[in-house]
Amino acid sequence: KELEQEGRMSTMTAEVQFVVTGFGPFRGCQNNPTCKIIEELLLTLQMPSSSSGSSTSDIPFTLVKTHIFKTSADSVQKEIFDLYQAFEQRVQKPHKATKSVMLHLGISTCARCFKIEQFAFNNATFCVPDENKYLPYRVKVEQNDEFGLQRETVLPLAQVVSQLSSISKDSLQQSEFQTSIDPGRFVCNFTYYKSLTHCELLNADRTDTHNNMVFYALFLHVPPLDVIPLKQQVNFILHLMRVISVSVTQNPVEGLELT
Repeated sequence: KELEQEGRMSTMTAEVQFVVTGFGPFRGCQNNPTCKIIEELLLTLQMPSSSSGSSTSDIPFTLVKTHIFKTSADSVQKEIFDLYQAFEQRVQKPHKATKSVMLHLGISTCARCFKIEQFAFNNATFCVPDENKYLPYRVKVEQNDEFGLQRETVLPLAQVVSQLSSISKDSLQQSEFQTSIDPGRFVCNFTYYKSLTHCELLNADRTDTHNNMVFYALFLHVPPLDVIPLKQQVNFILHLMRVISVSVTQNPVEGLELT
């Protein structure tokens, strides 16, 4: 059964809107932690003050929707279009967010830290069947693109990582996150490639008044909860969202404290 929650998580009209997605179970991972992470993220943002010690009214973004994909290429293919269509409709409304970020969360069962994925590849080669028993080998994610084509997030990733590295170094261990250039070739990569393709198509038709991008996507591989506990993972994701929001609106980072 599809799990989905949505709602505005800030009392302000933020300039940046987020959709955060996760995945359900798959072979070798019957309890996907991204479901728990998203539930806890929603609870944290609904509290009078966030776990980072800041009022939710000070959060520089709006979480407009969360979504749990069935871990299958077919489900992602069908549902990601609707997510971006909703994104585009919100941007077109007056007094709504002017920047849109699709943040995908996926589990990396062998990871010892967060992996901020820079690239996705037009190559679906699944190590195990997905939840619809689909087992592609060297199949294109997008038929109109060259096989193996590499797409890169248009987020200012170097700036994002630099800010994460410099904020409250005593609170956030550098070893807890890293930039990755290999998202694998399973459903995570499939999702990220689809998402980056949608961003490119939407940005081709729409930029802001300064000719900057409007739509962004990022994939974050999270480690198991026995490596980094749930609340610590949620705290990191919140601050990642804050830093992304500041980066895409080109404002200085102020008042970000990690706990």
